[in-house]
Amino acid sequence: MSEPQDLHLGIWETTREIVMTYLAAVGDKNQLYSSVEVVPPLFISARVLGSLLNVLELPSGTIHSLQEINAFKSVPFGEQIEGSATVSGSRRRGSVIFTTVDYNVSNLNGEIVQTGKTTVLQPFAIEGK
Repeated sequence: MSEPQDLHLGIWETTREIVMTYLAAVGDKNQLYSSVEVVPPLFISARVLGSLLNVLELPSGTIHSLQEINAFKSVPFGEQIEGSATVSGSRRRGSVIFTTVDYNVSNLNGEIVQTGKTTVLQPFAIEGK
């Protein structure tokens, strides 16, 4: 890959209902997030990964292999956040393509709330196999 690919990941709602549904889905019973009404940092990175799967049109069999998260600011319930990303690297090793993406998430005031890096492993079809 010669030039980084810039991606708009979308704007996400962070209502109490959406966050509590996420917490139930991942089995997080800790009442901290609901009592202080802040969005868990992993909720944000899950939104990023979900959007990347759609935007990059990753094939079936893709594996999420690495995640780095830097949380800078709490996001209160109800605040909209927006994600953008750059494909910073893609390399093939054997029958697997390693794709690394750097991302930023900000509130609608432009304040960065989280940055990170994620790596996915995509199957690469080798002819004759």
